[in-house]
Amino acid sequence: MIINKEYFAIDPGMGMEVEGFQPVATGRSSDMTNVAIGDTIAVQSVTYNIRSVQNDGTGITALVLEDQ
Repeated sequence: MIINKEYFAIDPGMGMEVEGFQPVATGRSSDMTNVAIGDTIAVQSVTYNIRSVQNDGTGITALVLEDQ
């Protein structure tokens, strides 16, 4: 599993983008068969909530995380 902090930008409709970083865990889908939104994952003593499970259909799944 690889943990990245991916850049994102959101335009809330006020003419100014909100920018930040979102932690994302990427790995083999076969290793993430029982993972669901709302579950938690601990990585290097940091616990994250899983906000999204994104299976790309090629055997790779990305978990969008949120600091707990």
